[in-house]
Amino acid sequence: MRQTRQRIPEFFRRLIALKRGQLGDDLASALIVARDNGELVSDTELIDMLFMVLSAGFVTTTGVIGNGVLALLTHPQQLHLVRSGQVPWSQAIEEILRWGSAVANLPFRYATQDVEIDGCTVRRGDAVLMAFHAANRDEKAFGPGADRFDVTRRHNPHLSFGNGPHFCLGAALARLELRCTFTALFGRLEDLALTIAAEDVVYMPSYVIRCPQRLPVTFRPSIA
Repeated sequence: MRQTRQRIPEFFRRLIALKRGQLGDDLASALIVARDNGELVSDTELIDMLFMVLSAGFVTTTGVIGNGVLALLTHPQQLHLVRSGQVPWSQAIEEILRWGSAVANLPFRYATQDVEIDGCTVRRGDAVLMAFHAANRDEKAFGPGADRFDVTRRHNPHLSFGNGPHFCLGAALARLELRCTFTALFGRLEDLALTIAAEDVVYMPSYVIRCPQRLPVTFRPSIA
């Protein structure tokens, strides 16, 4: 892990040198232009930004895929509603994002001034841990069944992509990736089933990311 962490900056330095010679219509090129125009204050910030985009766009999406597959396989009636066309995949994916967000908690943000939130005072300088799994199960927002996985849920103001100026840059891409993945997976594999009990699934050892380390399954290829 230490060797990999040391190699990451060198990888991005080579990428930056390559892109500077042939800027294109891509995010890396845009960030390089921002650095050259002074919008990013240093090469370190540029490398950190590129690393953030890479890591945030990989671990989060694969995590939601794992959580979504687990949710659908452990809720066969919900899966039937989607596979039969009674519920569109777009709606089911929003519920997967709400119920199975890969980012469970995000540390830390610090209050720049005293602020009152729902009767609780957060003092200036206090560290704030954002608990997305808790927010996405708030009965004030989702009703008394907020803790249930329900693909028929229409009102779904989940916070899995954040909110406001920090709303996820890759939200549209993530939704597209999830739609392609789930429709292909459940369209091509018949009788997809877990080979272990749901309570025996081992999760990543992290309080930030919550997703299965592995999902052992059985299936048979679809004739179609």
